[in-house]
Amino acid sequence: MRVIVTNEDSEAARIAGSGENGLSSDLELAAPEKTEAFPPVLNSFLSSLDLDEAPYSVVGCKVWAARVDAKLEPAIFASQLDLTAPRYGREQYEGLASGLAKLLERESGDALWVKLHVMSSQAPEGLGGLCLRTSLFACAATREQAQLRWSLGFARLQQALLFEARAIRRDRH
Repeated sequence: MRVIVTNEDSEAARIAGSGENGLSSDLELAAPEKTEAFPPVLNSFLSSLDLDEAPYSVVGCKVWAARVDAKLEPAIFASQLDLTAPRYGREQYEGLASGLAKLLERESGDALWVKLHVMSSQAPEGLGGLCLRTSLFACAATREQAQLRWSLGFARLQQALLFEARAIRRDRH
């Protein structure tokens, strides 16, 4: 899996679901709550955060599908999660992004890529001024294949996030 980590603060995250990469969306949703429109693997992840007392919260969430270039891999399925953690500073967010990158880079292939971006957020009061935006993209010949690849990639992202959460909780005790 290709991993891109950025931390420039060119614009604040618009938690309520801003578009990215100029991709048109036919599945765009911008709520951290579970919903039937989200793929099951995403709903499972949102439920696991509720149960596991993770050190961070999802304050923005959306998924979308797009067609890019019919000559290459024409279908993209993507997601964006904005994670925030009370009492986290830029250094902790950058450490989280770095840890995730190390775990995710182990996956081979170019059909999946993730962008981890530490940025300012417009999160609700009390959730801090920064967030980690995780954007996961999957390409394939059809939307269904792209969504399947995305589901597999998201499961890997979920494992990495939960692994990092356990490490953070262990360091606190």
